[in-house]
Formats: sequence, structure tokens, C-alpha cells
Amino acid sequence: GYMSSAPIIINAGVLGEYNKMIWAGVFYKYQEGIAVLAGVEYKSIKVSYAYDINTNKLKNSGSHEIRVGYCFKLEFEKPKRSYKNTRYL
Repeated sequence: GYMSSAPIIINAGVLGEYNKMIWAGVFYKYQEGIAVLAGVEYKSIKVSYAYDINTNKLKNSGSHEIRVGYCFKLEFEKPKRSYKNTRYL
């Protein structure tokens, strides 16, 4: 449930994608900062970069994030289903 002493956290953002290969966006974190990010995907490998701009009292210079990921293509055999219907007996 809601606790009156807990801080309220609000995040909102916009993320756009082009050709299912390139994406970019901006996110706002209430009383914390703004994040700008961009990325690309090529042959199941994803690389992205994000920069956080702090707007809180710490006033540090922000932070950088680089992420590399791989999407595994998993294929599973589905069992054949047989349906019994009294019409076709």
C-alpha cells in the first residue's frame, strides 16, 4: 500500500524507433534528472548509449551509460494438437 513517508517517484518519457534498427528517446525523472538515450540493433546485437543530466541538489556533471546486448533467437517445437469431434468419427 501507500506509505505517507515514502517519496513519490514519477518517470515519464518518449522513445521512438526507426526501421526496427535505431531508437532514441528522452526521459524525465521527477526531482532527479533527464536522461537522453540512443541505440542501434544489427544482427541481434544491440548497442545503446545514455546520458543522465542531474537536476537534483547534488549538481554533479551527470553520468554516461553504454550497454551491449545480444538477442537469442529461440525456437521451440510445438506439439501437434489433435482434436476429436463427434461429427467426423
